Amino acid sequence: MTIPIATARALRLVGAHPAVGAIRILQHLDDGAVIAEIDIVNELPAAWRMAGESPSGVRNAETITLSFPATYPAFAPQFALRMDFNRSHPHINSGPANLPPHPCLVAGSPTELIQSRGIEALVDQLVDWLDKAALLKLNDPATGWEPVRRDNVDDFMVVDGAKLRAFANSAGGCVAVSTTFFQLVETNLQLFLVDHRSCDLIELKNAQCCRRQVNKIAWRGASVGLIAWAPDASPEQPFVADQYLPETVSTVRDLLDRAKRYGCRSQFEPRAKSEHGDSIKWR
Repeated sequence: MTIPIATARALRLVGAHPAVGAIRILQHLDDGAVIAEIDIVNELPAAWRMAGESPSGVRNAETITLSFPATYPAFAPQFALRMDFNRSHPHINSGPANLPPHPCLVAGSPTELIQSRGIEALVDQLVDWLDKAALLKLNDPATGWEPVRRDNVDDFMVVDGAKLRAFANSAGGCVAVSTTFFQLVETNLQLFLVDHRSCDLIELKNAQCCRRQVNKIAWRGASVGLIAWAPDASPEQPFVADQYLPETVSTVRDLLDRAKRYGCRSQFEPRAKSEHGDSIKWR
C-alpha cells in the first residue's frame, strides 16, 4: 500500500533535518497511518558525549517514534520518547506509565505550527526540547512553575487556593481541616472526588470520619485533610523546591519522602501519624 503523499513528503523533510541521523518506517497501516522512528543526534558537551548521555538521562542519540495519522496534515503526528526515558523532566504530557512518554513541544496546537511553518518546525521544537532536557533547563522559573504531572492519578480534589495559601507563615506548620468526598467503586476502578474548599480547622482528637453508601457503587463521606508548609530557609527567604518531580506517591512512606523534598516533613509527619492513629473515630 502506498504511503499518503503528504506523509511521504513529511518523512522526506524529517529525514533531511540536520539533527536527524536516521529514519526508519516501522508500520504502514491499512487506514493510511504511518509509524516511523527517527534518531535525533544531540549536541551534548564533550564530557557527556564520552559517557553516552547527560546526567539527566538524555542520550547522544535519542530514538523518537513518530505516529502520523491518516488525516495528516490536518492533524499533527505524535512524538513519543523511548519507554525508559527519564520521566522526571517537566513538559512531558500526562500519560500512563505503561506507555512511552510524550514530550510537550508546543505551547499551543502542533497542528497549527505545522500548517504555518511545516513539519521541520516541529522537529526543531523536538531538538530544542531534548537540548534543554539534557541541561535541565526545560522549566524556566521566570515564566512560572511547571504544574506537577499526575499521570496515574484519576482522583480529583477541589480546593480554595487562596484559603490554603493563607495558612502559610514563615515558621512552617501543618493544620487539619474538615473535608468531604464522593467515592465511586467499580470492578476495575476506584475514584475519589474530594471537596477541600471549606478549610475549616479541626482538632484531630475530635475528628470523626464517616462514609455512607449512596447506591451499589457510590459512597459519600467526610474525612480529614492535612495542609503542611515549609518554614523559611532563612530570614525572609522562603524555602524553594527547585527540582521538578512528577507525582509518584503511592504509599505513606512515599508521601513522607515527598514532604521532605518540599521542606515540610517535620511539620507534616507528627500530624500524619496522629491521623492514622486511634484518635480519629469512624462512624
